[in-house]
Amino acid sequence: MPITDSGKNWQKKNSEKTREYSRAYRAKKTQVTLYLDSWVIEEIIAAKEEGTSNASWVKQQIEDWAKQRRLSKTALPPSSVSTNVEIQE
Repeated sequence: MPITDSGKNWQKKNSEKTREYSRAYRAKKTQVTLYLDSWVIEEIIAAKEEGTSNASWVKQQIEDWAKQRRLSKTALPPSSVSTNVEIQE
């Protein structure tokens, strides 16, 4: 979500609070670096909405897949859980 001008101004005026928040946020996350072939990037660009970054689109796809996987493990009996999970665009 884009930051508004008032949000940017608040961050400038409260830089220490912003740094503390960012530090705490990053401490709860795992950073992943991906190296993708150009043809993969072309497919991502074709699939995502304009204005969405490649990284945020990939992150959303992975989170959606993980949510589906978690729900399928808890909601369905083991015999009906599919091992083939597809990421839908």
